[in-house]
Amino acid sequence: TIIGGSLQNVAYLDKMPNGNLKWEKTSQWNVGIDLGLFKNRVNVDLSYYYKYTTDLLLSRPVPESTGYTSITDNIGEVSNRGVDLLINAYPVQNRDFMWNTILNLSFNKNRVEKLDESSSVDAVSGKRQILTDGFVGYEMLIREGEELSTYYGYRRAGIYDGNPANWDAETMNIPSTIGEKVTYKQREILGNGLPDWMGSFINTFYYKGLDLTVDLQFQLGADVMQEFFHSTEARFLTNGIDRLYQEAWHPTLNPNGKSQAIRLNNFGQGANNQADDTWVANGAYLRGNLIQLGYTFNPATLRKIGFLELRLYGSVNNAFLITASDYLGYDPDNSSRLGDNKWGANRQFFTYPRPRTFTFGLNVTF
Repeated sequence: TIIGGSLQNVAYLDKMPNGNLKWEKTSQWNVGIDLGLFKNRVNVDLSYYYKYTTDLLLSRPVPESTGYTSITDNIGEVSNRGVDLLINAYPVQNRDFMWNTILNLSFNKNRVEKLDESSSVDAVSGKRQILTDGFVGYEMLIREGEELSTYYGYRRAGIYDGNPANWDAETMNIPSTIGEKVTYKQREILGNGLPDWMGSFINTFYYKGLDLTVDLQFQLGADVMQEFFHSTEARFLTNGIDRLYQEAWHPTLNPNGKSQAIRLNNFGQGANNQADDTWVANGAYLRGNLIQLGYTFNPATLRKIGFLELRLYGSVNNAFLITASDYLGYDPDNSSRLGDNKWGANRQFFTYPRPRTFTFGLNVTF
């Protein structure tokens, strides 16, 4: 701030204070079983858990007349239930060759159990809910009976077939049924950013002095809100023009192409500021997290040259990534634009990809 021609330091509250905040309270119980089979060549650890959290801390919208857009408050209750499975096995184990395999699998289901009276009541379902505006005009939803991090919006009706149709003046969307008027009540759940399944599958092979480790990681049951479509589907400047033309509808060349509606908004004429179901992609992936190859020299040979141990190895991290065909970002496991936020996990807006790193090493003991 400049006052009297000179630069002055200022302080302000960027978040609305709440003197009634309380700690979240979580109760949990779990039951499990540990098994050792075939003389402990196969070990199994299986557990089931249930967690219930009250006084859930989340941001809820407030009237803009307050000078703020949201406030952090204790607004409800949420449950988490799931299964954790760990299998550590040696399928082959002899003098020259050994194979160790580790499977780690986790399943979790999240559910909003209750919202307080500061929430609204959905006109269709009759359940309490809280809506919040997204970065590019869509809304995130917290509703009783649904999961946290739920995406909420319209579905595209597809290609206009020439029959009479009503258009929404604000969003320029058409409803799921051609000719039907668009209303806010036609918004629906489009997906969820929280994964159902996560895990890893690690295999290590030993043959005489050679060792090979392959670490695979995977995720299933999560969606990704591809917020970068706000820019890549825009018609101003040069953003996304090539992609728009390639995917444009044509009666013979591309009868199932996407139809892009021009939307006028504060981001500039032609920007796509209304997310819909085409922005939501399958967030499943399979990653080659680590591939490592090494060789350990025979100790008897090393003693002749004054060494106790000598090992050479090379590894590559993030070796490969396999994703769903409708996901157009770099990595479905990239951090969300909002970080670890209960409102909107897996909301990606031009996040950098993970690097692929190569490592070569030498371990020597004298």
